[in-house]
Amino acid sequence: MKNIALIVPGFSDPDIRSILYSVYPKISEKYDVSIFSFGNDQIDDPGLSDKTFYNDIPLEKSGKIKKLISEIKRIIALRKFVKEQSIRLLLSLSEETNFCLAYSFLPVKKAIICNSFPSLKKDIKKYHSMAKKSDALLFNRETMKQSFVEKYQGDSSKIYVISPPVDTSATVVKASEPILGEYKSFFDSHKVITAYGPFSPEKCHCDILKAFEIVRATIKDAGLAFIECEGELNEEIRAMAEKSNYTDDILFIESDPNPYKYIAASSVYVQSSCEESTAGRLIEAMAFKTPVVATDCGAFSSEILFENYDPEFKCDKMTFADKGMLVPAFDGKPNFDYAVTYGIHLDFANAIKEMLLS
Repeated sequence: MKNIALIVPGFSDPDIRSILYSVYPKISEKYDVSIFSFGNDQIDDPGLSDKTFYNDIPLEKSGKIKKLISEIKRIIALRKFVKEQSIRLLLSLSEETNFCLAYSFLPVKKAIICNSFPSLKKDIKKYHSMAKKSDALLFNRETMKQSFVEKYQGDSSKIYVISPPVDTSATVVKASEPILGEYKSFFDSHKVITAYGPFSPEKCHCDILKAFEIVRATIKDAGLAFIECEGELNEEIRAMAEKSNYTDDILFIESDPNPYKYIAASSVYVQSSCEESTAGRLIEAMAFKTPVVATDCGAFSSEILFENYDPEFKCDKMTFADKGMLVPAFDGKPNFDYAVTYGIHLDFANAIKEMLLS
């Protein structure tokens, strides 16, 4: 049986876990699959833990020299792993692990991935360069493939579109569990707006707080709950929440193996990202019959919320979609000052109020 390795930057990002949980069972039906992680955060799934290899080499975010050194360290570690485990095919599950895989110069099959349209537009030349060093470039949408091939027709034979399956059957069961303990009274006393994901610039949590300030001013029992409260902007988001006029109506739910029960019990689920690699959370919220508000972030939002999707559509104002509310995407540049609030925040707030009141 062919040995395949899925390469991930770590497991702290829920989107990575979501992609892994959907891809691994399908591939493992035919192949012997290992997981190679560049993070030291442990996978909490017993079925995957014995298949996971860890090599804690964080990618430097600033400084070209530092970043290159960390990439070289990753390449060395990856080459050693492939040799020891007799790997035949490497598959990157994140844009962050594409470089070390493409430039590892290993005599095995290699596939890199692009999950985000904004990432493709920003680094299309880099994807072209990495594609030349790889055997496949994977997109999760046909429109992304078309956009790439229009510019680099010569790479077309290497381009594939693979949308990870989203199976909500297990999460629907988990979502039916009751909320107990310290968070129960908050959900009992509020119309709760939930947001899921680590605090990072592209998730735009500061913009959720600004929109919530507008919502709460008119809807007195509105509450905001952040789920998975970690990430690089953890301290800044918590400090901003403390400065809110409605800080008692803002809840931080620490890491929970079953976040689905909170999304299912909420009045509205919001996706505020300027960039997303998967629409898993949005689809799950809809499966729980929780009303959704999403930014037009290039990660299936329009495709999911509209019955007849127009690939040329660009959301520039609050829009009533067939299956929820769509609003323009934020710019992903964190600003923690409530006074710096624009019409885009009003659109987001009005979309939330529509869902809370209609």
